[in-house]
Amino acid sequence: MALSLRNPVAREWVAHQREKVRPWSEFLDFSSFRKPESPQELKRIFLKNIEVYHANYMVLTTLLLVYAIVTSPLLLIAISVFFVMMNLIEQKGQKILGRDLPIHQQFAISSVISGPLFILASAGHALFWTLGASSFVIAIHALSRYQEPEPTPPTETV
Repeated sequence: MALSLRNPVAREWVAHQREKVRPWSEFLDFSSFRKPESPQELKRIFLKNIEVYHANYMVLTTLLLVYAIVTSPLLLIAISVFFVMMNLIEQKGQKILGRDLPIHQQFAISSVISGPLFILASAGHALFWTLGASSFVIAIHALSRYQEPEPTPPTETV
């Protein structure tokens, strides 16, 4: 799947995140899941897993968001209409009531037109469902996947 981003900073960030995605076999290795022994260990495991698997968690959240959009046809139509309007404005600009409006005003008008469509399509419901579902899955994974503690280097006594 090719992703074309015009902004070089965004393109570099996406490439960097793709490199940080851990293998899914490691991510889903159920033999490494276990109950933490203490609250201190729970905190250490949670923070370490968030650090190690954050790129995987972003992919998981993105997949859940795509699922929420694809399973709601009206939301899919509303998003398509919004992006078509934005693309038309960006490509050539539009005259509204015979007047040339600045680009930012045209974008604002298209957002106001799309707003009721998003409300009707329950875009907020899909967004919060995605946030809730991904937060739950990430929390369960990060709290229960055991990470070996990093060895502390020996200190020299003088």
